[in-house]
Amino acid sequence: GRQAQQVWKCLAENAVFPADRAICFRWFSKLLGEEPDLDPESTCGFMEENVLKLDPSVLTDAGLKCFERFFRVVNLNSHKVTMKRRRFITEDMDLVGLDYLWEVILRSPDEVVSQAIHLLKESVTNLSTELLRDMATTQKPFLTKCIDTLNNSFDKLKSAKSSGKDAADAEASHVTQMVRCLTLLKEFVGECDMAHRHERTIPLHSRAVRGRQMTLIVRCPQSAHGQVIEDFDVSTHSNELVAVVRRKIVNKMKSLNILYQVDLFFNSEALTAADDKKLVYSTPFRDRSTITVKPSQASA
Repeated sequence: GRQAQQVWKCLAENAVFPADRAICFRWFSKLLGEEPDLDPESTCGFMEENVLKLDPSVLTDAGLKCFERFFRVVNLNSHKVTMKRRRFITEDMDLVGLDYLWEVILRSPDEVVSQAIHLLKESVTNLSTELLRDMATTQKPFLTKCIDTLNNSFDKLKSAKSSGKDAADAEASHVTQMVRCLTLLKEFVGECDMAHRHERTIPLHSRAVRGRQMTLIVRCPQSAHGQVIEDFDVSTHSNELVAVVRRKIVNKMKSLNILYQVDLFFNSEALTAADDKKLVYSTPFRDRSTITVKPSQASA
């Protein structure tokens, strides 16, 4: 309790050298390891009185890991988070330390931002069955916070009229906060898309716009019935599912009166059902890449 607080104040808050904070962060992370040395009841109070009051701009990678340990342990102890199959599941969106995590994302050094974004994204997408029943209500505060943060930074950016180094630094800070908030939103949308990657009436958010135009060359070096098939082109774009490309190829072959089943290959590697769920931009395909078609073993 009291000794831990003294160590924190000396090494984290009033550090003389960066190494002081590094030692402090690592020590507290170790205290909250698999066999915590801090009393569960005092851990929450220590976090609120000390960890959440530390200036986010001084956080290092070790500092964020230390915060994450407190964030996990305190919310587990208060039953706001549960552990299932080695995954943290959010049971209550009012998590201890959530506001501070936002400050970390907006104000911390670049080296810790990616992990902070991942932690927040995980907290608002790994939800309990109860919270999943009404996702619109559950995730509204998070989305509102994103929009409000973007609007606030943009308004400050627009209203800035002074010049000089201080003004330039302030302008850069507002831009950085907007970029980080947009990155968080992108990660959030991507995570939601990953949970619903099958074909659907309303396309994935990542497919809401047409991607970069591409043409793939389809080559049929052999046929099950001795037919000679000329190479043909298939038009696609970077935000299209590989499954759609496969369907276009099959439909084209049907129009050529080729009715047997085929397998698709790229660089001698078969395109599997798992590949079908990917977007074209996440594959090695490039404009004018060649897809090879071979009769499947089932129809050979």
